[in-house]
Amino acid sequence: MDHSIVFVQMGGGLNKKSIGGSPVFTDLLARFLIKYNINVYAVTNPSDEYGFQFLDNKRFVLKFKRPKDFELIIFDYFNLKKELNKIINKIPDKSIFITISPFPVDIMAAHFLKRKLKKKVAIIMDHITPSILFHPIRRGPIRSTLAWFISIFALVIVKFDNIPVILDNKRIAKWTGWNINEKLIIEKLSFTDYEIINPGNREGHFAVFVGRLFKNKGIKDLILAWKYVIEEIPDAKLYIIGNDRNNKYHKLILKSKLNNSIIITGFINEYDKKNILRKAKLFVFPSYEEGWGLAVMEAINFGLLPILYDIPAYDYVCDDKIKVKPGNVKELSKKIVYYFNNPEETIKTISKLQECNKKYTPEYVTQTFLNQIKDRFDI
Repeated sequence: MDHSIVFVQMGGGLNKKSIGGSPVFTDLLARFLIKYNINVYAVTNPSDEYGFQFLDNKRFVLKFKRPKDFELIIFDYFNLKKELNKIINKIPDKSIFITISPFPVDIMAAHFLKRKLKKKVAIIMDHITPSILFHPIRRGPIRSTLAWFISIFALVIVKFDNIPVILDNKRIAKWTGWNINEKLIIEKLSFTDYEIINPGNREGHFAVFVGRLFKNKGIKDLILAWKYVIEEIPDAKLYIIGNDRNNKYHKLILKSKLNNSIIITGFINEYDKKNILRKAKLFVFPSYEEGWGLAVMEAINFGLLPILYDIPAYDYVCDDKIKVKPGNVKELSKKIVYYFNNPEETIKTISKLQECNKKYTPEYVTQTFLNQIKDRFDI
C-alpha cells in the first residue's frame, strides 16, 4: 500500500495513562503494520502508556490536554487544531489518519482533519453504546443518558462528515438505532499477544474478573450472583482484579457477608495477574458495555472459561451456551455453578473457544484491516 497510516491518539492528557481497549489494540496493530512494510506515524501525548514509543522520529508528541471538569462535553478544540497544525506538514500527503478514543477528542480530531485539512480519516470508535433503554439502572442512569447523547453527537458528526467508523461487528452499530452500515469498517477482532495455555483440570473452584470496577461492568451483578454460587459450592472463591474506588464494592461484599469468598485485589502487576489467571477456572464478566473485548480473549487464551452477558462485543466467542441474558443474575450464578461442577465440559468448551481464537492471529487481523482500508478509501 502506498499510503501511510497515521494514528491520532490525543487522549489521556499530560501525565496520564491511556485506558480502555483501543490504545492497546492500536499499539499492537501499528507494530504489525510495520512488519507489512506500511509506513506508520503516530500523534500522541507525552506520557500515554500506549504511546507508540517504538516509532521513534515518526511519533509526534503534542501538548493537548482536556479540561479536568466536564471533559466529556467541553474541551480545548482550538488547542487541538493548533497542535495538529504543528505536525501536519511533517506527514506524507498520501496518508490515512485513524483517530482513537476517548471521546470527544477522536470525533473532533477526525472532523478537523477531514473538513479543514481535507485528509482521509477513519475513527476507531469503542464508545458507541446501546440504547438508553438497555438496562439504564444496572448500567447507571446518568452514564446511560450521557453515553446515549455522546453516541448521538458522534454519529451526527460521522454522518455529516462522511467518516468511516471502525468497529468489530455490525450489531454494536445496530444497538444505537443508527444505520451507519455503509460507513463501517469491520475489524475482525482485537488480537492479543498472549500465548494459548492448555486449560487442563485446574484444582479448586476459583473464578476471576479483570477490569475497571465501574457500574456498567456488572460488578454488582457479579457480587449478587456469588451469593447464590456459595450456597451450592461453599468453598468457591472469586478474585476481582481492579481498583475499588471509594470502597464501594468492598462495602457491598461485607454487607452480603461474602468477605471470605470474594477478594478485591486492587491494582496488581502483570506477573501477579497472570499467576491468578493460571489458577482460575472461570472468567466471569457480566459487562453491559464493551468496545473490543480484549479481556475475554486473553482469558480464553489463558485457559479460562468465560461466563458472559450476551452483548455484541462477544459475538466472536463461538459458544452461546456460556452467554447469559444481560441482567439475569440468577442465571449467571447457575452457569457458574454448572461449569464448576462439570470440569470435563468446561475443558471441552475452553478448547473449542481457543480453537476459534486461533483464527484471529495478528497477521489475519492486520491483513483484514488493510483490506478494508483499501476498499473503503479506494486505494
